[in-house]
Amino acid sequence: MLNLIRCEFWKLKRKMFVQLVLAASFLFPIPLTAIIYYLNTAQNKYATKAAAFDALWQSVIGFGMLLLLPCILGIVAALLFFMERDNDTFKNLRTIPITSSQMVIAKCIVLLLLSIPMVVPDAEATKEAYPAEYNLYQRLGIRSVIAVSLEPRPVALLAVRNPKRYIQQTSMLRILAYVLLASYNEQKMLNRLQMAYIPTSIQSSKDIYVSLFGELSISTSKGVLKEADFSSPSINRLISYLLISRKNAISPQEITQTLWPDDSDNPAKNVKGLVYRLRQKFSIISDEPLVLSSASGYQLNPELHIMTDYQRFDELVSSAVRASSVINKVDILKNALDLYHGKVLSSADGEHWLIQFSTKYHLSYMGAVSELLKQLDSLHSYDLLNQYAMKSLTIAPDNPKAYCWLIRSLKAQGMNELATNELAAAKEHLTTEEYEEILAFGANW
Repeated sequence: MLNLIRCEFWKLKRKMFVQLVLAASFLFPIPLTAIIYYLNTAQNKYATKAAAFDALWQSVIGFGMLLLLPCILGIVAALLFFMERDNDTFKNLRTIPITSSQMVIAKCIVLLLLSIPMVVPDAEATKEAYPAEYNLYQRLGIRSVIAVSLEPRPVALLAVRNPKRYIQQTSMLRILAYVLLASYNEQKMLNRLQMAYIPTSIQSSKDIYVSLFGELSISTSKGVLKEADFSSPSINRLISYLLISRKNAISPQEITQTLWPDDSDNPAKNVKGLVYRLRQKFSIISDEPLVLSSASGYQLNPELHIMTDYQRFDELVSSAVRASSVINKVDILKNALDLYHGKVLSSADGEHWLIQFSTKYHLSYMGAVSELLKQLDSLHSYDLLNQYAMKSLTIAPDNPKAYCWLIRSLKAQGMNELATNELAAAKEHLTTEEYEEILAFGANW
């Protein structure tokens, strides 16, 4: 149930309604300020300016609780209960063991959490029922407290200690809590982007470096966006497909039929929504849009100089073939293998649109590994041979050549026990034919 409640909050996080409510909350006090100002100047209703301000505060908070909060909760309830229908995801949820009753209860709990603040009007009242909590209040000098959770992701509480007035009215505190969380999230992302490693090949604002081996990442002169930053597997697949296809423009229908053949409802709207979210994220690290739209469909921005790790991998492997010496070949192959962190977009491994492209580079990687290990063996560089063989097996544990060279390097260094262990590991991971290939190779040990 806790996971369901967490998922409901994540769904609300994507809705623009929260931002609209925040904007409306700043407009709401304007007419009330005009009314209080008129009463104070024309009718001299309030003795002091402090009294007029108290009346304004009480009006904003009071009318907010009585008028706005029920309306907002009603709209949030409608969003929660109709979200699956609007996104056409309810049929997918029916395939997993979650009942309709569980979903309804989770949504109701979310509404309850949004509507109920934490209020302790008198800390002394907790002395007998909750002595540990009372002791905490005493240490902190708390006589009363009012708190609201940081929404739409309830990760902490924003609290006011010992409030003097309006202890039951929390509208303003909710607004401050949302502003605080939004500012924190923005600063957290900016800090992460500033600390991220930017490839040296990026020289100008037009240069973009995209890594697809293993996990998607996009680097610019301003920072780096990683796969998790997009918060959407669909966006990751869309970027990868546009890069791999390299067409002038791809229609929404073709994109949908290729990436999501089972989801053909309104492809234009679905792809448009993904592109919009992609542009929002990419604008954090670049002033130029990554994807352009036209009457023909969507394409990568031709004004940008987009470089990819798989293109660089191809260049290095080709250079290694033409290398004039063993030392140069080893250095070039090491640079090529350092680019490869796993299959292309590992999170989409096995999907039909990616299999051919991913398999091509995986086989090329294993070939480059075998060539590098062979050259290191000829140089008797057994430390590097051991290092690159071990690393390659973490990425491609089904490579029998890597096991062969690893065991050879261990035996050459007198580590016979470790070599025996690796031979046993090879027998576990490889087929019978591949294992026999290792045994046949053992004649050279």
